[in-house]
Amino acid sequence: STNADERIAAAYDLGRLDDVKAVPSLLAALNDSDPDVVRVAGRSLMKLYPKRHPDDSELIPLLKSANPETRQQALLLLSESDDRDSFAEIAAMAGNETNMRVICVLAETLKHQKASDALPLLDALLAKSEDESASTAKKCVESMKYFGTEAAPRLIKRLDSPNKNVKRMALSALEEMSGRKYGYDTKKWKFWSASIR
Repeated sequence: STNADERIAAAYDLGRLDDVKAVPSLLAALNDSDPDVVRVAGRSLMKLYPKRHPDDSELIPLLKSANPETRQQALLLLSESDDRDSFAEIAAMAGNETNMRVICVLAETLKHQKASDALPLLDALLAKSEDESASTAKKCVESMKYFGTEAAPRLIKRLDSPNKNVKRMALSALEEMSGRKYGYDTKKWKFWSASIR
């Protein structure tokens, strides 16, 4: 249909059918030019996820879409997967992504990857977002915090950030993971970090 409202309704109805036969049509709807159609298709796919989730091979090509909403929905679906086969593609995307909303979802997806090789990518995403979007930077710090003390050296580096919000978020994360109150004294934080390794 050429009418976006009709395509939104169709994507919604396909999700309500609760039938795995709808997955190919919903995957196709993720390529729609209307961001609302893409968003509804993504939500419908999530509803069907327990019965039949899209294979990573069906989602990975969507990471290269020109439509940021398509990239975002593909990442949300990939974050539900336990399969690490998609990590290389997500890592490549992280290096090129500039859309702050997509970077938020990337940070959340990398957190779910549960691998230390995600930390440098989260650090790079934080560097991209710290001057652009406080909410995106916050999501990056929250995702880094998920890695516990392994993230400490990267968070300690952020105590010297020119962005006061990033400094505050990094300090909060360090205090939460350590139970210590060293303020912005990077020397004490580095000593603490070295002592737990």
